Amino acid sequence: MNASRGTGTLRRWRSVPAQAHDISPSRPAAADAPPAAYPGRRRVSFVSAGALSLARIVRAVAGGIALLIALAILLRVLNANPGSGAVKAIHDTANVFARPFSGMFKLHGVRLSFAVNWGIGLIVYLIAGSLIAGTVSRMAASARVRRG
Repeated sequence: MNASRGTGTLRRWRSVPAQAHDISPSRPAAADAPPAAYPGRRRVSFVSAGALSLARIVRAVAGGIALLIALAILLRVLNANPGSGAVKAIHDTANVFARPFSGMFKLHGVRLSFAVNWGIGLIVYLIAGSLIAGTVSRMAASARVRRG
């Protein structure tokens, strides 16, 4: 039989006998008092929880776009068959996001120029997504502090 069966995420409060050093005349023993609802956790309002979820979504979308661009760069540098449906779909989708960065630098070699230009786009998406998500998170934290 599994010893941890039934414990789940909610744990029952058990009465623990007070230790000798916990008992003092000025402070009675708190052995029979239930613990705080969630000690060490902050209360989060629905607004700040929604903003934190939005920040996570922004980070995930920016990371997904960066991953897509990185995959397109890898496929292009490794000379994957452009006639393949999967390669074409990845490249066309990544091209939507990386098009503003195409042609920034003209280097020797088409693949190198492609990798550098789209690599800059990849970095820009990661930084922009992180900055936007951080700003949303800080706004949620400041709203939580103001509300108490």
